[in-house]
Amino acid sequence: MKRCLSFPAILLLAGAWSATLTGCSLPSVTAEQRTYALVAGVNAVSRDIVADNFLPGITNYAKLQDPLLYPNIWESRFPYANAPYTVTALDAANPAGVTLTIADNQGTWGPNDVLLVMRQVGNDWFIAEMRMDLSPATPPTTVSVPVP
Repeated sequence: MKRCLSFPAILLLAGAWSATLTGCSLPSVTAEQRTYALVAGVNAVSRDIVADNFLPGITNYAKLQDPLLYPNIWESRFPYANAPYTVTALDAANPAGVTLTIADNQGTWGPNDVLLVMRQVGNDWFIAEMRMDLSPATPPTTVSVPVP
């Protein structure tokens, strides 16, 4: 005698299969999470993970990854002696232009305003450009310029 699955059994199996696929979706990195990951990287002693927050296609991505250039890129903007840095204000309502205020915990550096221009790749947001005003008298410093 041949056995067949009943309609309810087929629906149950289809639902289980659908739930399995939904559970396998890759997690996404929001613009806000990317901002905090950047600050965590700046606070790290080695600063090796800072570049991971930037869009790989930007023109100076290789420089952001080069440990020999960390003093010029990161130490001049975020002296490790002033770490840890914290975000004192954050507006990620527009993920393409996240604004934040960052300061050190000792009261000797900042607060400084930072603009993170982000781009979405798949489910994740990456920093394409970072601008910060180190002092009111100087123009904003562009840390990373996107590829045109």
